[in-house]
This record gives sequence, C-alpha cells and structure tokens, in this order.
Amino acid sequence: MIPYRSIEQAERIETPLTVDMTNAVEKWYQMYLDQAPWIDRESVFSLNLPAFISGEIARQVLLEVKWNITGKNADETGEEVMNPRAEYLKAEFEKLIESTAFRAKLEQGCAAGGMIIKPYPNTETGHIHFDWAMDWGFYPIAFDDDGNLTDFIIPDVFREGKTIYTRLERHTVINGQGETDGDDQGAGDRTPAAEKQAREGAQQAPAGRVVMTAQEPAEGEEAQKPDNHSQATEKPAGDAQRQPRTQSKTTWSIRITQRAFKSNVEDSLGREINLEDVPRWEHLQPEAIVTETDAPLIGWYKVAASNTVDVDSPLGASVYARAADTIRQADLQYSRILWEYEAAEMAIDVDPSALRPRKTAGGGMEMPKLNQRLFRAVDIDKGDRDLYEVFAPQIRDSSLFVGLNNLLMRIEDQCGLSRGTISDANVEPRTATELKIVRARSYQTISDNQRALEKCLKDVVAAMDRYATIYHLAPEGEYDVSFEWDDSILTDTDQQTQERLMLFNSGIIGKVEFRMWYFGETRAQAEAAIEAVNGEKSDALESMNTMLPQFSDRAQGAQSPAKEQGEEIPEEEQKEPEEGQEGEEEQENGGRNNRNNSNNPNNRRKKQEQFPPRK
Repeated sequence: MIPYRSIEQAERIETPLTVDMTNAVEKWYQMYLDQAPWIDRESVFSLNLPAFISGEIARQVLLEVKWNITGKNADETGEEVMNPRAEYLKAEFEKLIESTAFRAKLEQGCAAGGMIIKPYPNTETGHIHFDWAMDWGFYPIAFDDDGNLTDFIIPDVFREGKTIYTRLERHTVINGQGETDGDDQGAGDRTPAAEKQAREGAQQAPAGRVVMTAQEPAEGEEAQKPDNHSQATEKPAGDAQRQPRTQSKTTWSIRITQRAFKSNVEDSLGREINLEDVPRWEHLQPEAIVTETDAPLIGWYKVAASNTVDVDSPLGASVYARAADTIRQADLQYSRILWEYEAAEMAIDVDPSALRPRKTAGGGMEMPKLNQRLFRAVDIDKGDRDLYEVFAPQIRDSSLFVGLNNLLMRIEDQCGLSRGTISDANVEPRTATELKIVRARSYQTISDNQRALEKCLKDVVAAMDRYATIYHLAPEGEYDVSFEWDDSILTDTDQQTQERLMLFNSGIIGKVEFRMWYFGETRAQAEAAIEAVNGEKSDALESMNTMLPQFSDRAQGAQSPAKEQGEEIPEEEQKEPEEGQEGEEEQENGGRNNRNNSNNPNNRRKKQEQFPPRK
C-alpha cells in the first residue's frame, strides 16, 4: 500500500476516495496476502480463499485467448495486409500478453479491483516495455464523466540499504490551452509563473519541461529515443512541430510530472530531493507534455462488478469483495474442523505418580516425554477402577464438513463462480440442464471481465502507437487489434462440432459457413481454402485415371500369356461355338452340377447304399 497521507501533503491534494473505500482497499490487500484481521495462526487458521478466487478468475479469463494486430486494409482473399507499424506493435505487444508475468499480474488486479498497465519506450533498444500498478498501488485524483482516469499518481519505490527512494509520476489530462480537463486539484503547489508556462502548452518548451509531439526528424539527424521507463524523458529530434492529424475523436494533451523523495521510515515519503540525485532518475525531466492523444497513455483494467463499498466511486471492487464476511466464516469453520481433529486425539489418563518429575544431568527437573502428548496426569480414585483410562472420543467431522461446504457454495455464488469451483462438486447430483445453468454464472462473470480486459489492452496498444509516432520507432500506418476469447466454460466444442456436422450433412449449411465457424476464417479465406482442397482432389483423381490403363493392360496380359510371347492361338480355340454345340455344353455343365449337388435324389440314394442306416 502507498502512503496516501504523505502523497496528499506532498502534492497538496485531497483524495476523492472515501474512508470506507480506503479501508476496503486495505482490507482486500491484507486478505490477498493471507493476513486477514481475523487470522491469528493460533486459534483461527486460513483457507487462503482470496488468492484462490483471484487466481481462478484470472486463469479462466486468459484461457486460450487469441489475439492479432494487423493492418486495417484487406486484400481480395480476405487476408489483412500488414504494414511496418502493425508488425512493430504486434512484436512489442506479444512480449506483454505472452509473458509469464501477465497472468500473475492479472490475478493481483482481480484482487485489488483493477490495475494499470503503463507502456514505456526504451532508448537503447528501441523496444517498448511495461510497468504495472494495482489499484492498491496507485493514487487516483480525478475522473471524467465516464469514470475514466484523468489525473493519477503512480509511485516508483526502491531501497538502497536502509534508505527508501520514492518517485511520484503524475499524469494529468489537459485540453489544448493547457488547462486541466476539470478542476486541477494539483495546481496549489505550482507558482503563478509555472501555471503560465503550463497554459502555454505546446507553444513553448521552458526549462525543465519537454513538449513531446509527433515530429519528423530534422534533416541529417536521426530520431532520438527515450532513456528510461518514464514517459517524461527527452524531446524527440526536430524543431518543427507537425500539424495535428485530422481525427474524428477529440484529442487531449497529457502533462507528466516527476518528483523524487528520500526517507528512512516506512510508509513515509520523507524529504524531497532532485531527480539528478538518484542515478537511475538523473536523465528524467521534471515536467513534460504529450500532445495529440486520444486517451491517457495507459491501459486501466477495472473488475467488471459493481462497487458495493462505495457505489459512487469509479474504482472497481475486488472479485471477492462481496464474500469477505462469508470468507471469514469459512475460515472459522475450517478452524473448528482442525480443532475437532486435535481435540479427538487419543490420550491416556494416568495417575500423577506415573509422571513424577525426574532430575536431569544438569540438576533440573523434567517430566517424562510421553506426557507431552499421549499421557495426561489425572487424579484417579482407584477403588475398583483401573489406574488408567483411555480417552478416544468419536470425531464429528461429517456435520462440520457439511457446514463448511455450504459456506463455500455461498462464496461461489457471491463471487460469480459456478458450484464446484471451490466446494465439493459431488455433494449434489445434477442433470445436464442443471449443470449448464450453474455454469452460466461463471460464464457471465468471465466474459464480463474479458471485455473489460480487452478494452484495457486496446488502450495499451493505442499508447504504444502514440510512442512509436513520437519517437519514430516505426513508420506510421493504421492497425487493427482483434481478440478471440474462449467460451468452453459454457459450451462443449465437440458437441457443437457434431451438431454442425449434422446440419452440414443435412444440407442446411455449406462448407464455407462451416469453415468460417470452425477456423474463424473470413468468407474469402474459406472459399479460397475450399478451392485449394478441391484442386488437390482433382489432381489426385487425374493421377489415378492416368495409372488405370496401365493396370488394365497388365491384367489382360496376365489372362493371355500367349499374346505377350507373340505365339499364335490355334484356330480351334479361336472358333466360336455353334448354336447347337453351345446348348449341349450348357446341358452337360448343368448335368455335372446336378450330379455334384448334394440335394440330388440320385446322390442321396447312392450315399444310403454305401452307408446303410443302423438298425
């Protein structure tokens, strides 16, 4: 968590967050770290449900996601025509979404209620890298009417020995005249001269400020690139500012300020220092303005759920915010189960004389080791009773587990997960229709968060495109971003394939429509693929037809070996049978067949004469 009070004092601002919202964010943070207020590790233990819920939602959101960045224009086959700008953005964006850290960061964002993804260009390599800030790790100041961030602070903290260095990077949306889009809540710490310079915006670049616009490199010079992960770095090469491009959307300007602090105390900014005093920040400019942008140079993912802590707050709520109290009850129930097993451990109650202390080698006293667990000293009235009694009560775990499972099912309902995600799925037998209804809850939750994440990632690509223009990282060109999210949570792909094959065999759908659904192709792509397959079949059939005469000649040659050797066939064999002779041959063959037939009466009579029946 960031020191809110210290930031408010340093920037002379007031947070728009209510006390309830601030406390809720702190609570979500502690719960995710498995340090909830009710966990003491002695009598109350944790199931660590917050981290599991966040991880499960992040896993299902990113399950088999497909994405692509292409040029906007398409050729006659339906294939998108790539351009250098689209290729550059695709290669850089792949490092973000295909990285192993992306899913882990999304899990933290689900727990925090949202996260910021901030791209930044690198000077030496010409590549774009990415920073992350969870909702519990940045300071929101202002929002627009649509709930988008227009003023916020992202801290950058690192340690050097016992010294803590903090850099506050503030992004403020301003209009063309250099005024804040709305009330500039951070203006109180600026002098009138600084305010005048800020209003001048892109007209001047006073000392300590850099105006970053899309410019062409000057003749004979190479385009410069930024030096660090901060956007406020160096001015791109070139003196002439290019005219703004004609756009249908309203363009903004972003003012970026940098301030550094040094402290020896946790959760405190300490005293302000110059950026040059820290080697890793010495190249940063205290203030810069980025012009001609459609949105803040970040992507902000906000959990797709209503904020029940503060309904008026634009911030998102944790995925387990509604289930916080039920999670506490589940931890208590789990602790009761652990205590039930511990209390039911077998013990033997014996007379204290059997556990009399004995002296150690050092002169101290100790009890026999067995009394620590198995044996317990209890005064037993001997009488007719034995000198020891066995303590082995029956464990009542069945009812306790039933209660715990009911709480887990309630948590699943509150978090928008289907039954069986956390609870025991075998407790309640269900039909296929009931299972589909239950899965619909998870499907809706996941699909809503996928749409929210898609908007965030598209904003990230837009910021990358802006930096590529400012620092001339790639030639200009239009691009298009597409995402395809997996829906196997609700639908069975195999079943859908069988159903569509039945429709295809019935003539209801065609090959083109089937390929468009199965492979995600355009109509032009599907038609081209089918034409290629048909061409391959035609070539194969033509090849077979070419080979058939050869096999036919070989078969005829095998039936007439004399022809192959060039011998003459006798005339008797060549002469066709006469009509009468043909009839006699048929009668002779028929008679021969009748004689060989076992059903012939003459044959049966001959067998009876050879083998007479027994009397």
